[in-house]
Amino acid sequence: MKKAISLENSELEIKVTGKVRQSLRVIKGWTDWMLSMDDIRDMVIAIDNSMVDQLFKSLTVNFKKIDFSIVNDREECSLSKEKKIVRRAGPGLQRKEYQTIAIFIKNESNQCPPPPIKINLDELSKIMIAFVTLDKPKEYCIKDSLRNYQYLLSILWMKKTDEKLLKGQRKLSARDIFRLGIP
Repeated sequence: MKKAISLENSELEIKVTGKVRQSLRVIKGWTDWMLSMDDIRDMVIAIDNSMVDQLFKSLTVNFKKIDFSIVNDREECSLSKEKKIVRRAGPGLQRKEYQTIAIFIKNESNQCPPPPIKINLDELSKIMIAFVTLDKPKEYCIKDSLRNYQYLLSILWMKKTDEKLLKGQRKLSARDIFRLGIP
């Protein structure tokens, strides 16, 4: 699966091409995209520096907990009529406690690969905040939340201070971003 991410009119446009991986699936009129930190990294690479400042503020000075509704075994936060964030907590393959963040986008025609996904700055901010869980959902390990928070701040710091490191043929791994992102 390849993702082409571009910035148009202060919105990220993500086009998915090629063979679709397990992290993206189309079910019952929705595109379910389970996000990873690499997806966030790729979105941050595509935005401009004025947006980085706003994201920094949303994660630090203006940090506001997102109100999730509990639906069955997951938590949901509506971004609009067509998009919502879904957070699931439970056992993972490697750890007893694990959390996933997915963005659900309306896809009435069940098209796969899905049509381009558009995400504005406010939605990206809420997606990033959803990775940082301060209210500790059921069976959730707080270490993951703190690591995610550190990662998000590191990638934004790198984008702001040395954008050249993020560009190039080889994308930085999470380990490199941790190492280089916070001096």
